[in-house]
Amino acid sequence: MNRDNENRKTGRERGNNLMQSIGRLPGVVPVTSAVFCMLDSETPWQVKGAGVFAVLYLMMPIDLIPDFLIIILGLGVLDDAAVVYMAYNYTKTHIRPSHRQQALEFFSLSESDDAV
Repeated sequence: MNRDNENRKTGRERGNNLMQSIGRLPGVVPVTSAVFCMLDSETPWQVKGAGVFAVLYLMMPIDLIPDFLIIILGLGVLDDAAVVYMAYNYTKTHIRPSHRQQALEFFSLSESDDAV
């Protein structure tokens, strides 16, 4: 019985380590901060709309640059990356320190852990 508790704890620790590793990837904390900004009730609807537009565009089956071109020219995700970049740039002026802190807590990181 004691061993089961140890295995569960190890599983939780593995999950926590995975989240920390994901949070340390470049760009993950800023984008997650933008998500928390969009979930904030004080964020203007225009900013939330830019985020919704970006998500809908990423889910849309028709792209400006077809995704199959990634195999031929390496350009298939260029339009998707541009939409995410534009939405983030529009949103980043509204991201507050509290949104960044929420993102760090989501990935179980501290300010000193964050590489970005």
